[in-house]
Amino acid sequence: MKQTATFPGRYAEIRNIGRFLVSGYDAAELEDDARFQVELATDEATTNIIEHAYGAENVGDIIVTWETTDDALTITLQDTGPRFAPDITALEQSPIADDENLKIGGLGLHFIRTLMDEVHFSYEPYVGNTLTLVKWRKSAETDPILLKHTSSGLYIITVRGRLDHALNAQFENALDQLLVNSHFRIIVNMQHVTYINSSGLRILVSVWRRVRTHDGNLVLANLDDHVMEVFTIVGFDKLFDMFDSVAAAQAALEGIT
Repeated sequence: MKQTATFPGRYAEIRNIGRFLVSGYDAAELEDDARFQVELATDEATTNIIEHAYGAENVGDIIVTWETTDDALTITLQDTGPRFAPDITALEQSPIADDENLKIGGLGLHFIRTLMDEVHFSYEPYVGNTLTLVKWRKSAETDPILLKHTSSGLYIITVRGRLDHALNAQFENALDQLLVNSHFRIIVNMQHVTYINSSGLRILVSVWRRVRTHDGNLVLANLDDHVMEVFTIVGFDKLFDMFDSVAAAQAALEGIT
């Protein structure tokens, strides 16, 4: 299900945008806490468009689209202002770290990145800026293998649980399907991986070798200390590109053409 509406770039319209999104919350069956998070992130995002993309009220419109899939609610906010692409990696760092230099705009961007499961910025000449916000549905949060396709053509595969014999077959099948469909730029988000055995390591190495033959890459993000120790013991920490966040991994892979 998908709906689009256009709103004037005025602060008074932010509440109307919120009302428009309610039907998306309902269609995605978001729970109350998720609705609050999306509402706050969208409020901050539309405020930033008026303040920073347009520089004032009544300069341009904001095109809002919501779309539901089996695993997520995706909201896009489009404006026709000058190019605006903040550092997504920086958004993961709290602006409160230095209270003397705290900027309210930094707070808004930090809210957006923290409250949403995925955040993507893009710009096209004669089209403008597009901000994409993704909130996973409850069922997706418990799925052991979750696959996401970014606007820049990357694939993010999020794994939850133990990469052992119980999950490795499903994990390998998901990666194989990406390669079969010629998708060779892959981020494995291991934030929720609590264990990996030699079989899981072999799967990663095998897929890494295959994507490299197609000038692609498979990189890892968010390894916890115990899982990182396994990679270090066998020397795979020197084989794979590893990043502290999905955003950092995405920024690195987007440099691959």
